[in-house]
Amino acid sequence: MILERTKITQKTGKWWSIPWWQEEKYYINGAFTQEQVEIAFDELTKTFDAKWTLKQKIDNATLPFVHPLVSWLLSEGLQPFQFFSSLGLDLYRAREEGLVTENLVTRLKNPKEYWESALFELQLLSYLLSQGFRVEKDYKSGKGKRGTCNCDFRISKGDEIVFIEAKRPKKMHRYNEEVYRRNFGGFMTSVSEDNTRVRDSTGEPLSSEPELKKIFRHILYAVNNQLPSDGVGSVIIESPWPFRYWEKFEKMMNIRFQKKVKYGHLSFIAAVETFFSADTGLDHRIRILMNRSANIDVSSYTVITAIHSFSRNAMDGSIYTGKNIRESR
Repeated sequence: MILERTKITQKTGKWWSIPWWQEEKYYINGAFTQEQVEIAFDELTKTFDAKWTLKQKIDNATLPFVHPLVSWLLSEGLQPFQFFSSLGLDLYRAREEGLVTENLVTRLKNPKEYWESALFELQLLSYLLSQGFRVEKDYKSGKGKRGTCNCDFRISKGDEIVFIEAKRPKKMHRYNEEVYRRNFGGFMTSVSEDNTRVRDSTGEPLSSEPELKKIFRHILYAVNNQLPSDGVGSVIIESPWPFRYWEKFEKMMNIRFQKKVKYGHLSFIAAVETFFSADTGLDHRIRILMNRSANIDVSSYTVITAIHSFSRNAMDGSIYTGKNIRESR
């Protein structure tokens, strides 16, 4: 069936011609209803249409399409089912609120790493909407030579107003990529006692330094150039590295931001690790670092509780219930 779907898609671009996601086996665990999946895949066919799909085609290649999402759309199984059901419903919710911008769609459809950062941004956007926040996207922060720089979101709920910049650095620095390449076969990692270096099965070290420095370059850029100078600012960064080296990450946070007046508009940093669960689909692990020297103490803000709950959104039903989908129509 996968081969047949691939042949049809290469010829017509219609990856949806054989709807594998309608099989009953995908609805046994109750994570998604058939109505929700119908809405999700209808949204996906609009976004990833036949014309775009044909442009992803590669002739005489091991992988027949440039964008990895196309190959996944042609596959089957619980993981792609959960992934695309979530993605389609995220798109639906954001579009209903008028928040699916041309820039977001362009990045999602870009076969380079930009699509992954757009995906994370969309997941966060959809989640915040589901939690009752009013969201303004690409909010002009007044930064830059002409005051045209922006941050990803201005969110509000009651009297609370928070500015958010979401970041997703490329997973690895070239040094560590070289280590992976040299030791690709049977690669296993473990954290050493001092929690600063990871070693593969041959003993060659992976360095945390370039990964954490890269993360903080992203954070510093957001704080200096994208978040408004007044109010509550936050950076939400998706990367696996802060969790492996959390103590070091926290220490770097304190050195760079604590007791520095110019960073008073940075109230907190949230580190996010995305993973796949057979029970919940795409899920997240979250850790939040508060800036104790921030101008505004947000420890009691609703958004802090909401971001912590981002890691449980698929399990507690707060996003994708049939009631929510019907009401949002």
